[in-house]
Amino acid sequence: MSSLAIRAELTEGSLRHLLKRAHVSAAKAGVDMLTKSLALEWGAEEIRVNSLVTGPIADNEGFYRLAPNKALQQRVAQSVPLQRNCQCQDIANAALF
Repeated sequence: MSSLAIRAELTEGSLRHLLKRAHVSAAKAGVDMLTKSLALEWGAEEIRVNSLVTGPIADNEGFYRLAPNKALQQRVAQSVPLQRNCQCQDIANAALF
């Protein structure tokens, strides 16, 4: 992926529509709709359904393909409210909460 593609997306304030990442978008959309559907189906039984849909996670292999150098990694960090890249432990903490 070129830095131009990442830069274009960061200027829009979103990382949702990156070039050559259609599989990621499709998977996240599927999980989102599955969560909504199960919540509707199981809500009557008082069963709650939640999901975690993350952005880029810095300490995994996919992140280094998305942002292969420090400058791009910093731009990704600047695009999120906490101004830092997500770590696997952040996702684990959210799941345990």
